[in-house]
Amino acid sequence: MKTLFRVLGAAAAVAVTGAAIVVLDKVLNDKDPLHVEAVEFPEEAEKDAAEAEKTAEAFCQSPLQAQWPERIYRTGDLAKYLPDGNLLFVGRADSQIKHMGHRIELGEIEVAANALPEVQYACCLHDAAHERIVLFCQAQEDDPKRLLRRLRERLPEYMLPNRVVFLETMPANRTGKIDRALLRAQYIKE
Repeated sequence: MKTLFRVLGAAAAVAVTGAAIVVLDKVLNDKDPLHVEAVEFPEEAEKDAAEAEKTAEAFCQSPLQAQWPERIYRTGDLAKYLPDGNLLFVGRADSQIKHMGHRIELGEIEVAANALPEVQYACCLHDAAHERIVLFCQAQEDDPKRLLRRLRERLPEYMLPNRVVFLETMPANRTGKIDRALLRAQYIKE
């Protein structure tokens, strides 16, 4: 039985026992992979799915197993293998937005923020109603101007967050991922 390390930010991970990692591209091909697909116990994971349609989207037959049924859970995480065989988490497949006329991957902003030594965890959300990018940080210091100055060294101007919210603890859902739905409900009024 393998252990999947579900990544929280750039440097922390939570072990999920009974899971393995298969890295596939958008069409579920293991050549030139980018998307992470976690093979999990469907009985457990499907209990969490509230709607049959969402379940059908998230679970599919493994393209690597044609001999018998083996369903995989499509996480939507983006990752790539490093030369040493480790897996680098680079963001989410569903986090692209259009802001100020530019297509932006919110995951790129998160990676830049997580690379700062004072930041433990970072999460970016798009507040479409107010046309702004909101960065949530669990950090050792809570100076938004300093943080934005540091991010300006790593990101183009149009990718800089318009609002920074510092949190004492980044909320996590039961699978160990940052609870984006909770952050959106608490901080973004649509």
